[in-house]
Amino acid sequence: MAPLPIAVLGECVADAFADALQPRPGELALRVLPGGGPANTAVALARLGTPTRFLGRLSTDAFGALFR
Repeated sequence: MAPLPIAVLGECVADAFADALQPRPGELALRVLPGGGPANTAVALARLGTPTRFLGRLSTDAFGALFR
């Protein structure tokens, strides 16, 4: 029997980490990684072979592009 599809509703959160390699003196470089509880859950279910849909709104800026 095929697994039932699961819909995950929630937000995406971008985690930012300071990068040790600063491009220029006086600047702070950040490494931004996509995440968030619901988004991570949807990815994990899909990787396990479960038909999964993520329901959430994404912006049209650089962060929205990162999540797409």
